[in-house]
Amino acid sequence: EVSFGTFVQKEVEVFKRLAEEKELSFFADIKVNPVVRIDEQKMKFVIQTILDNAFRYTASHNAISLTMVSDRKNVMLAVVDEGVGIPLKDQSYVFTQFFRSDKARLADTEGLGIGLYLSQSIVLHHGGKISYAPGPNDKGSVFTITLPVVT
Repeated sequence: EVSFGTFVQKEVEVFKRLAEEKELSFFADIKVNPVVRIDEQKMKFVIQTILDNAFRYTASHNAISLTMVSDRKNVMLAVVDEGVGIPLKDQSYVFTQFFRSDKARLADTEGLGIGLYLSQSIVLHHGGKISYAPGPNDKGSVFTITLPVVT
């Protein structure tokens, strides 16, 4: 059992340094610390994948935010970026193995298209959900992870 807010905050600290290097605004709002039952290494991979993608596909002088909210049953973690986003025609394939959108390939980034696929598998294995939505005003991306809390 892990205090999820503390767990995520450790990853946030690593990415704050990257934000400075990339000249990105990175804001984390973690005001809750619910207890979850997770495999820490696997969930670390999920958090790192979501944040790494946000940082990889967001140009300098744009913003990324991470927020966490919780109720008695679930904790929800949302990462919102102002990156290149995912075209409508590709959105249903986001969690498909080896899929990379045209925008991802054109962004001059390396990747195999397995990070989100594995992340979905891990989150589902933990009894949770992971989803994608276009960012505000169709700019960027919103990835949301929901996990059950220990009651």
